[in-house]
Amino acid sequence: MRLDLPGPETPEEKGWRESGERDLADARRSKNLDPAALRYLEGALALGEGRFAQAVTALSEYVSQDSWDARALALLGTAHACAGDWERAEQAATRLVELEPMFSRFKFLGDLQLALGRHKEALSAYGEALHRSSNAAEVRCNRALCYQALGQRAEALEDYGVAIRLRPDFARAYNNRGTLRAEVRDFEGAASDFVEALRHDDFYVEAYINLGKALMMLGKIEEAARQFDLAAALDPACADAFLGRGMARKTLGQWDGAIEDFDRVATLKPQDPETYFQRAAAHRKKGNLAQARADLRKAASLAPEAWPRRILVEEHLRELGD
Repeated sequence: MRLDLPGPETPEEKGWRESGERDLADARRSKNLDPAALRYLEGALALGEGRFAQAVTALSEYVSQDSWDARALALLGTAHACAGDWERAEQAATRLVELEPMFSRFKFLGDLQLALGRHKEALSAYGEALHRSSNAAEVRCNRALCYQALGQRAEALEDYGVAIRLRPDFARAYNNRGTLRAEVRDFEGAASDFVEALRHDDFYVEAYINLGKALMMLGKIEEAARQFDLAAALDPACADAFLGRGMARKTLGQWDGAIEDFDRVATLKPQDPETYFQRAAAHRKKGNLAQARADLRKAASLAPEAWPRRILVEEHLRELGD
């Protein structure tokens, strides 16, 4: 599921950054500027230029001296998020909603909590955001993800539907609703949603993969393989695209093609036991028993003890005389 976080710079943030850039240029020429104010300006400029570590350092120094400056705290939270430090970003966002309990602040907090997997907390933040702006499609879609993760499927379905009504071209909402429908084995409905997502965003790799999986479940294997083809062409580093195509080719009895795809997945995700399990089956069908044994051993060595396929792997190894 794709979560567009952090989002693009808002007009308000752009205005702050551009003002900061101008002010910083003037400040560096001045001998009278307070050092803390200079650090704020340096942090704002670093964030605007994509130097996130420097932005965090400068803005942290400023916020430590003025913890009531909501504008600086918002920039610091964004800098942490852009640097991949979700925990510290959430801390900043939590303080931020206390200072400025407004829509954009609660949405930011909810997005961070969703990224951290704190779904119940994110539900609360998104609820506060929607209390302030009920027609926010992005928030509806993200809240639906929280409901979906918590197993509250009816609530998730309702929020996805509202998001789509608010934004009929909202590809991510169609894709995510499709995953919800697939969870309840409504693969026809899921495929329809994935098709609609791709109608609005034909570069949406995840939707191609999801459509391929739904078509596999519907027994439309050749059509599924074409969707995985498109995903792999769009993102040659996407292991799931090659894994899906490998599974489709394996189902079609195209053993050489399947092995080629599983080879690619093993290169991209060398610690995934499922890849070696699937490649072993293809090698066995080809009569490459030594390679099949090696792949089964590799899968067993990588998998956790509770891996569902472990017993099956051990049975196959015994059958192969290992």
